[in-house]
Amino acid sequence: SYNADRQGGEFDPLDPQDPDALDTSQTLVGETRTRVELRPTFTHALTERTRLGLAAQYQAVRYDADSAVDEQTDFDYLLGDGFVSWAINPRSDVSVGAYAAKYEATDDSTETETFGGSVGYAYRWSEVAGLETELFYEENDITDFFPVASEETTSGWGGTATAYWTGEVSETRFSA
Repeated sequence: SYNADRQGGEFDPLDPQDPDALDTSQTLVGETRTRVELRPTFTHALTERTRLGLAAQYQAVRYDADSAVDEQTDFDYLLGDGFVSWAINPRSDVSVGAYAAKYEATDDSTETETFGGSVGYAYRWSEVAGLETELFYEENDITDFFPVASEETTSGWGGTATAYWTGEVSETRFSA
């Protein structure tokens, strides 16, 4: 498992430029990661400009360590998303959606329930190139069961911007 999982954007508050303060990537020799992911999406055109959609995502991640110490935690992740999209013109559209998700460690150490909403805008320069943006608000209810049961709620705003180009057999994406 080479730099497979990265922690959050932690840094040493006393010396933020120190590259060795908190190593956010790991190289785990003799450990493999198996990830199965399903992402079905269903879209129904109500009118020529309006579409309703449902999307789901299921992800199962399992680690197979040769060492006696497990360094990673197996988990399951499930997300459901409903959205409405309106075509402004043939090249651009806006969308509004709501979603719910659940993360669960298979060792019963932690689980997170997530609820959120989003507003998006997409513009297509051509059939193969475009830009997608999204603003979202999310609330997470986190329950840790080990070493002592504790609950925490976090919330916040976020956003993404992605430019893409699709070729015959490949796709290039730049995201922020």
